[in-house]
Amino acid sequence: MKALSAGVDCQDDRLEATVVGWSKGGSAYVLAHETLWGGPGDAEGWRALDDLLRSTWRHPLGGSLKLDAMAIDGGDAAR
Repeated sequence: MKALSAGVDCQDDRLEATVVGWSKGGSAYVLAHETLWGGPGDAEGWRALDDLLRSTWRHPLGGSLKLDAMAIDGGDAAR
């Protein structure tokens, strides 16, 4: 893996987070998908997201990786 990114979609009652690993050739590999209960107005969901974003993932050849980038889509949540 060359880099890790995360995408987060805000729903009324939860945050849906997907972590993707990127190879040197540009291939994408989904490493994790988490449903974090607690909507955008709830601190519990954001705390759980913070914990996920601070996580490390083991590289298959050794060592560990942390996230390089993250995007949050909050356009529909809590209308």
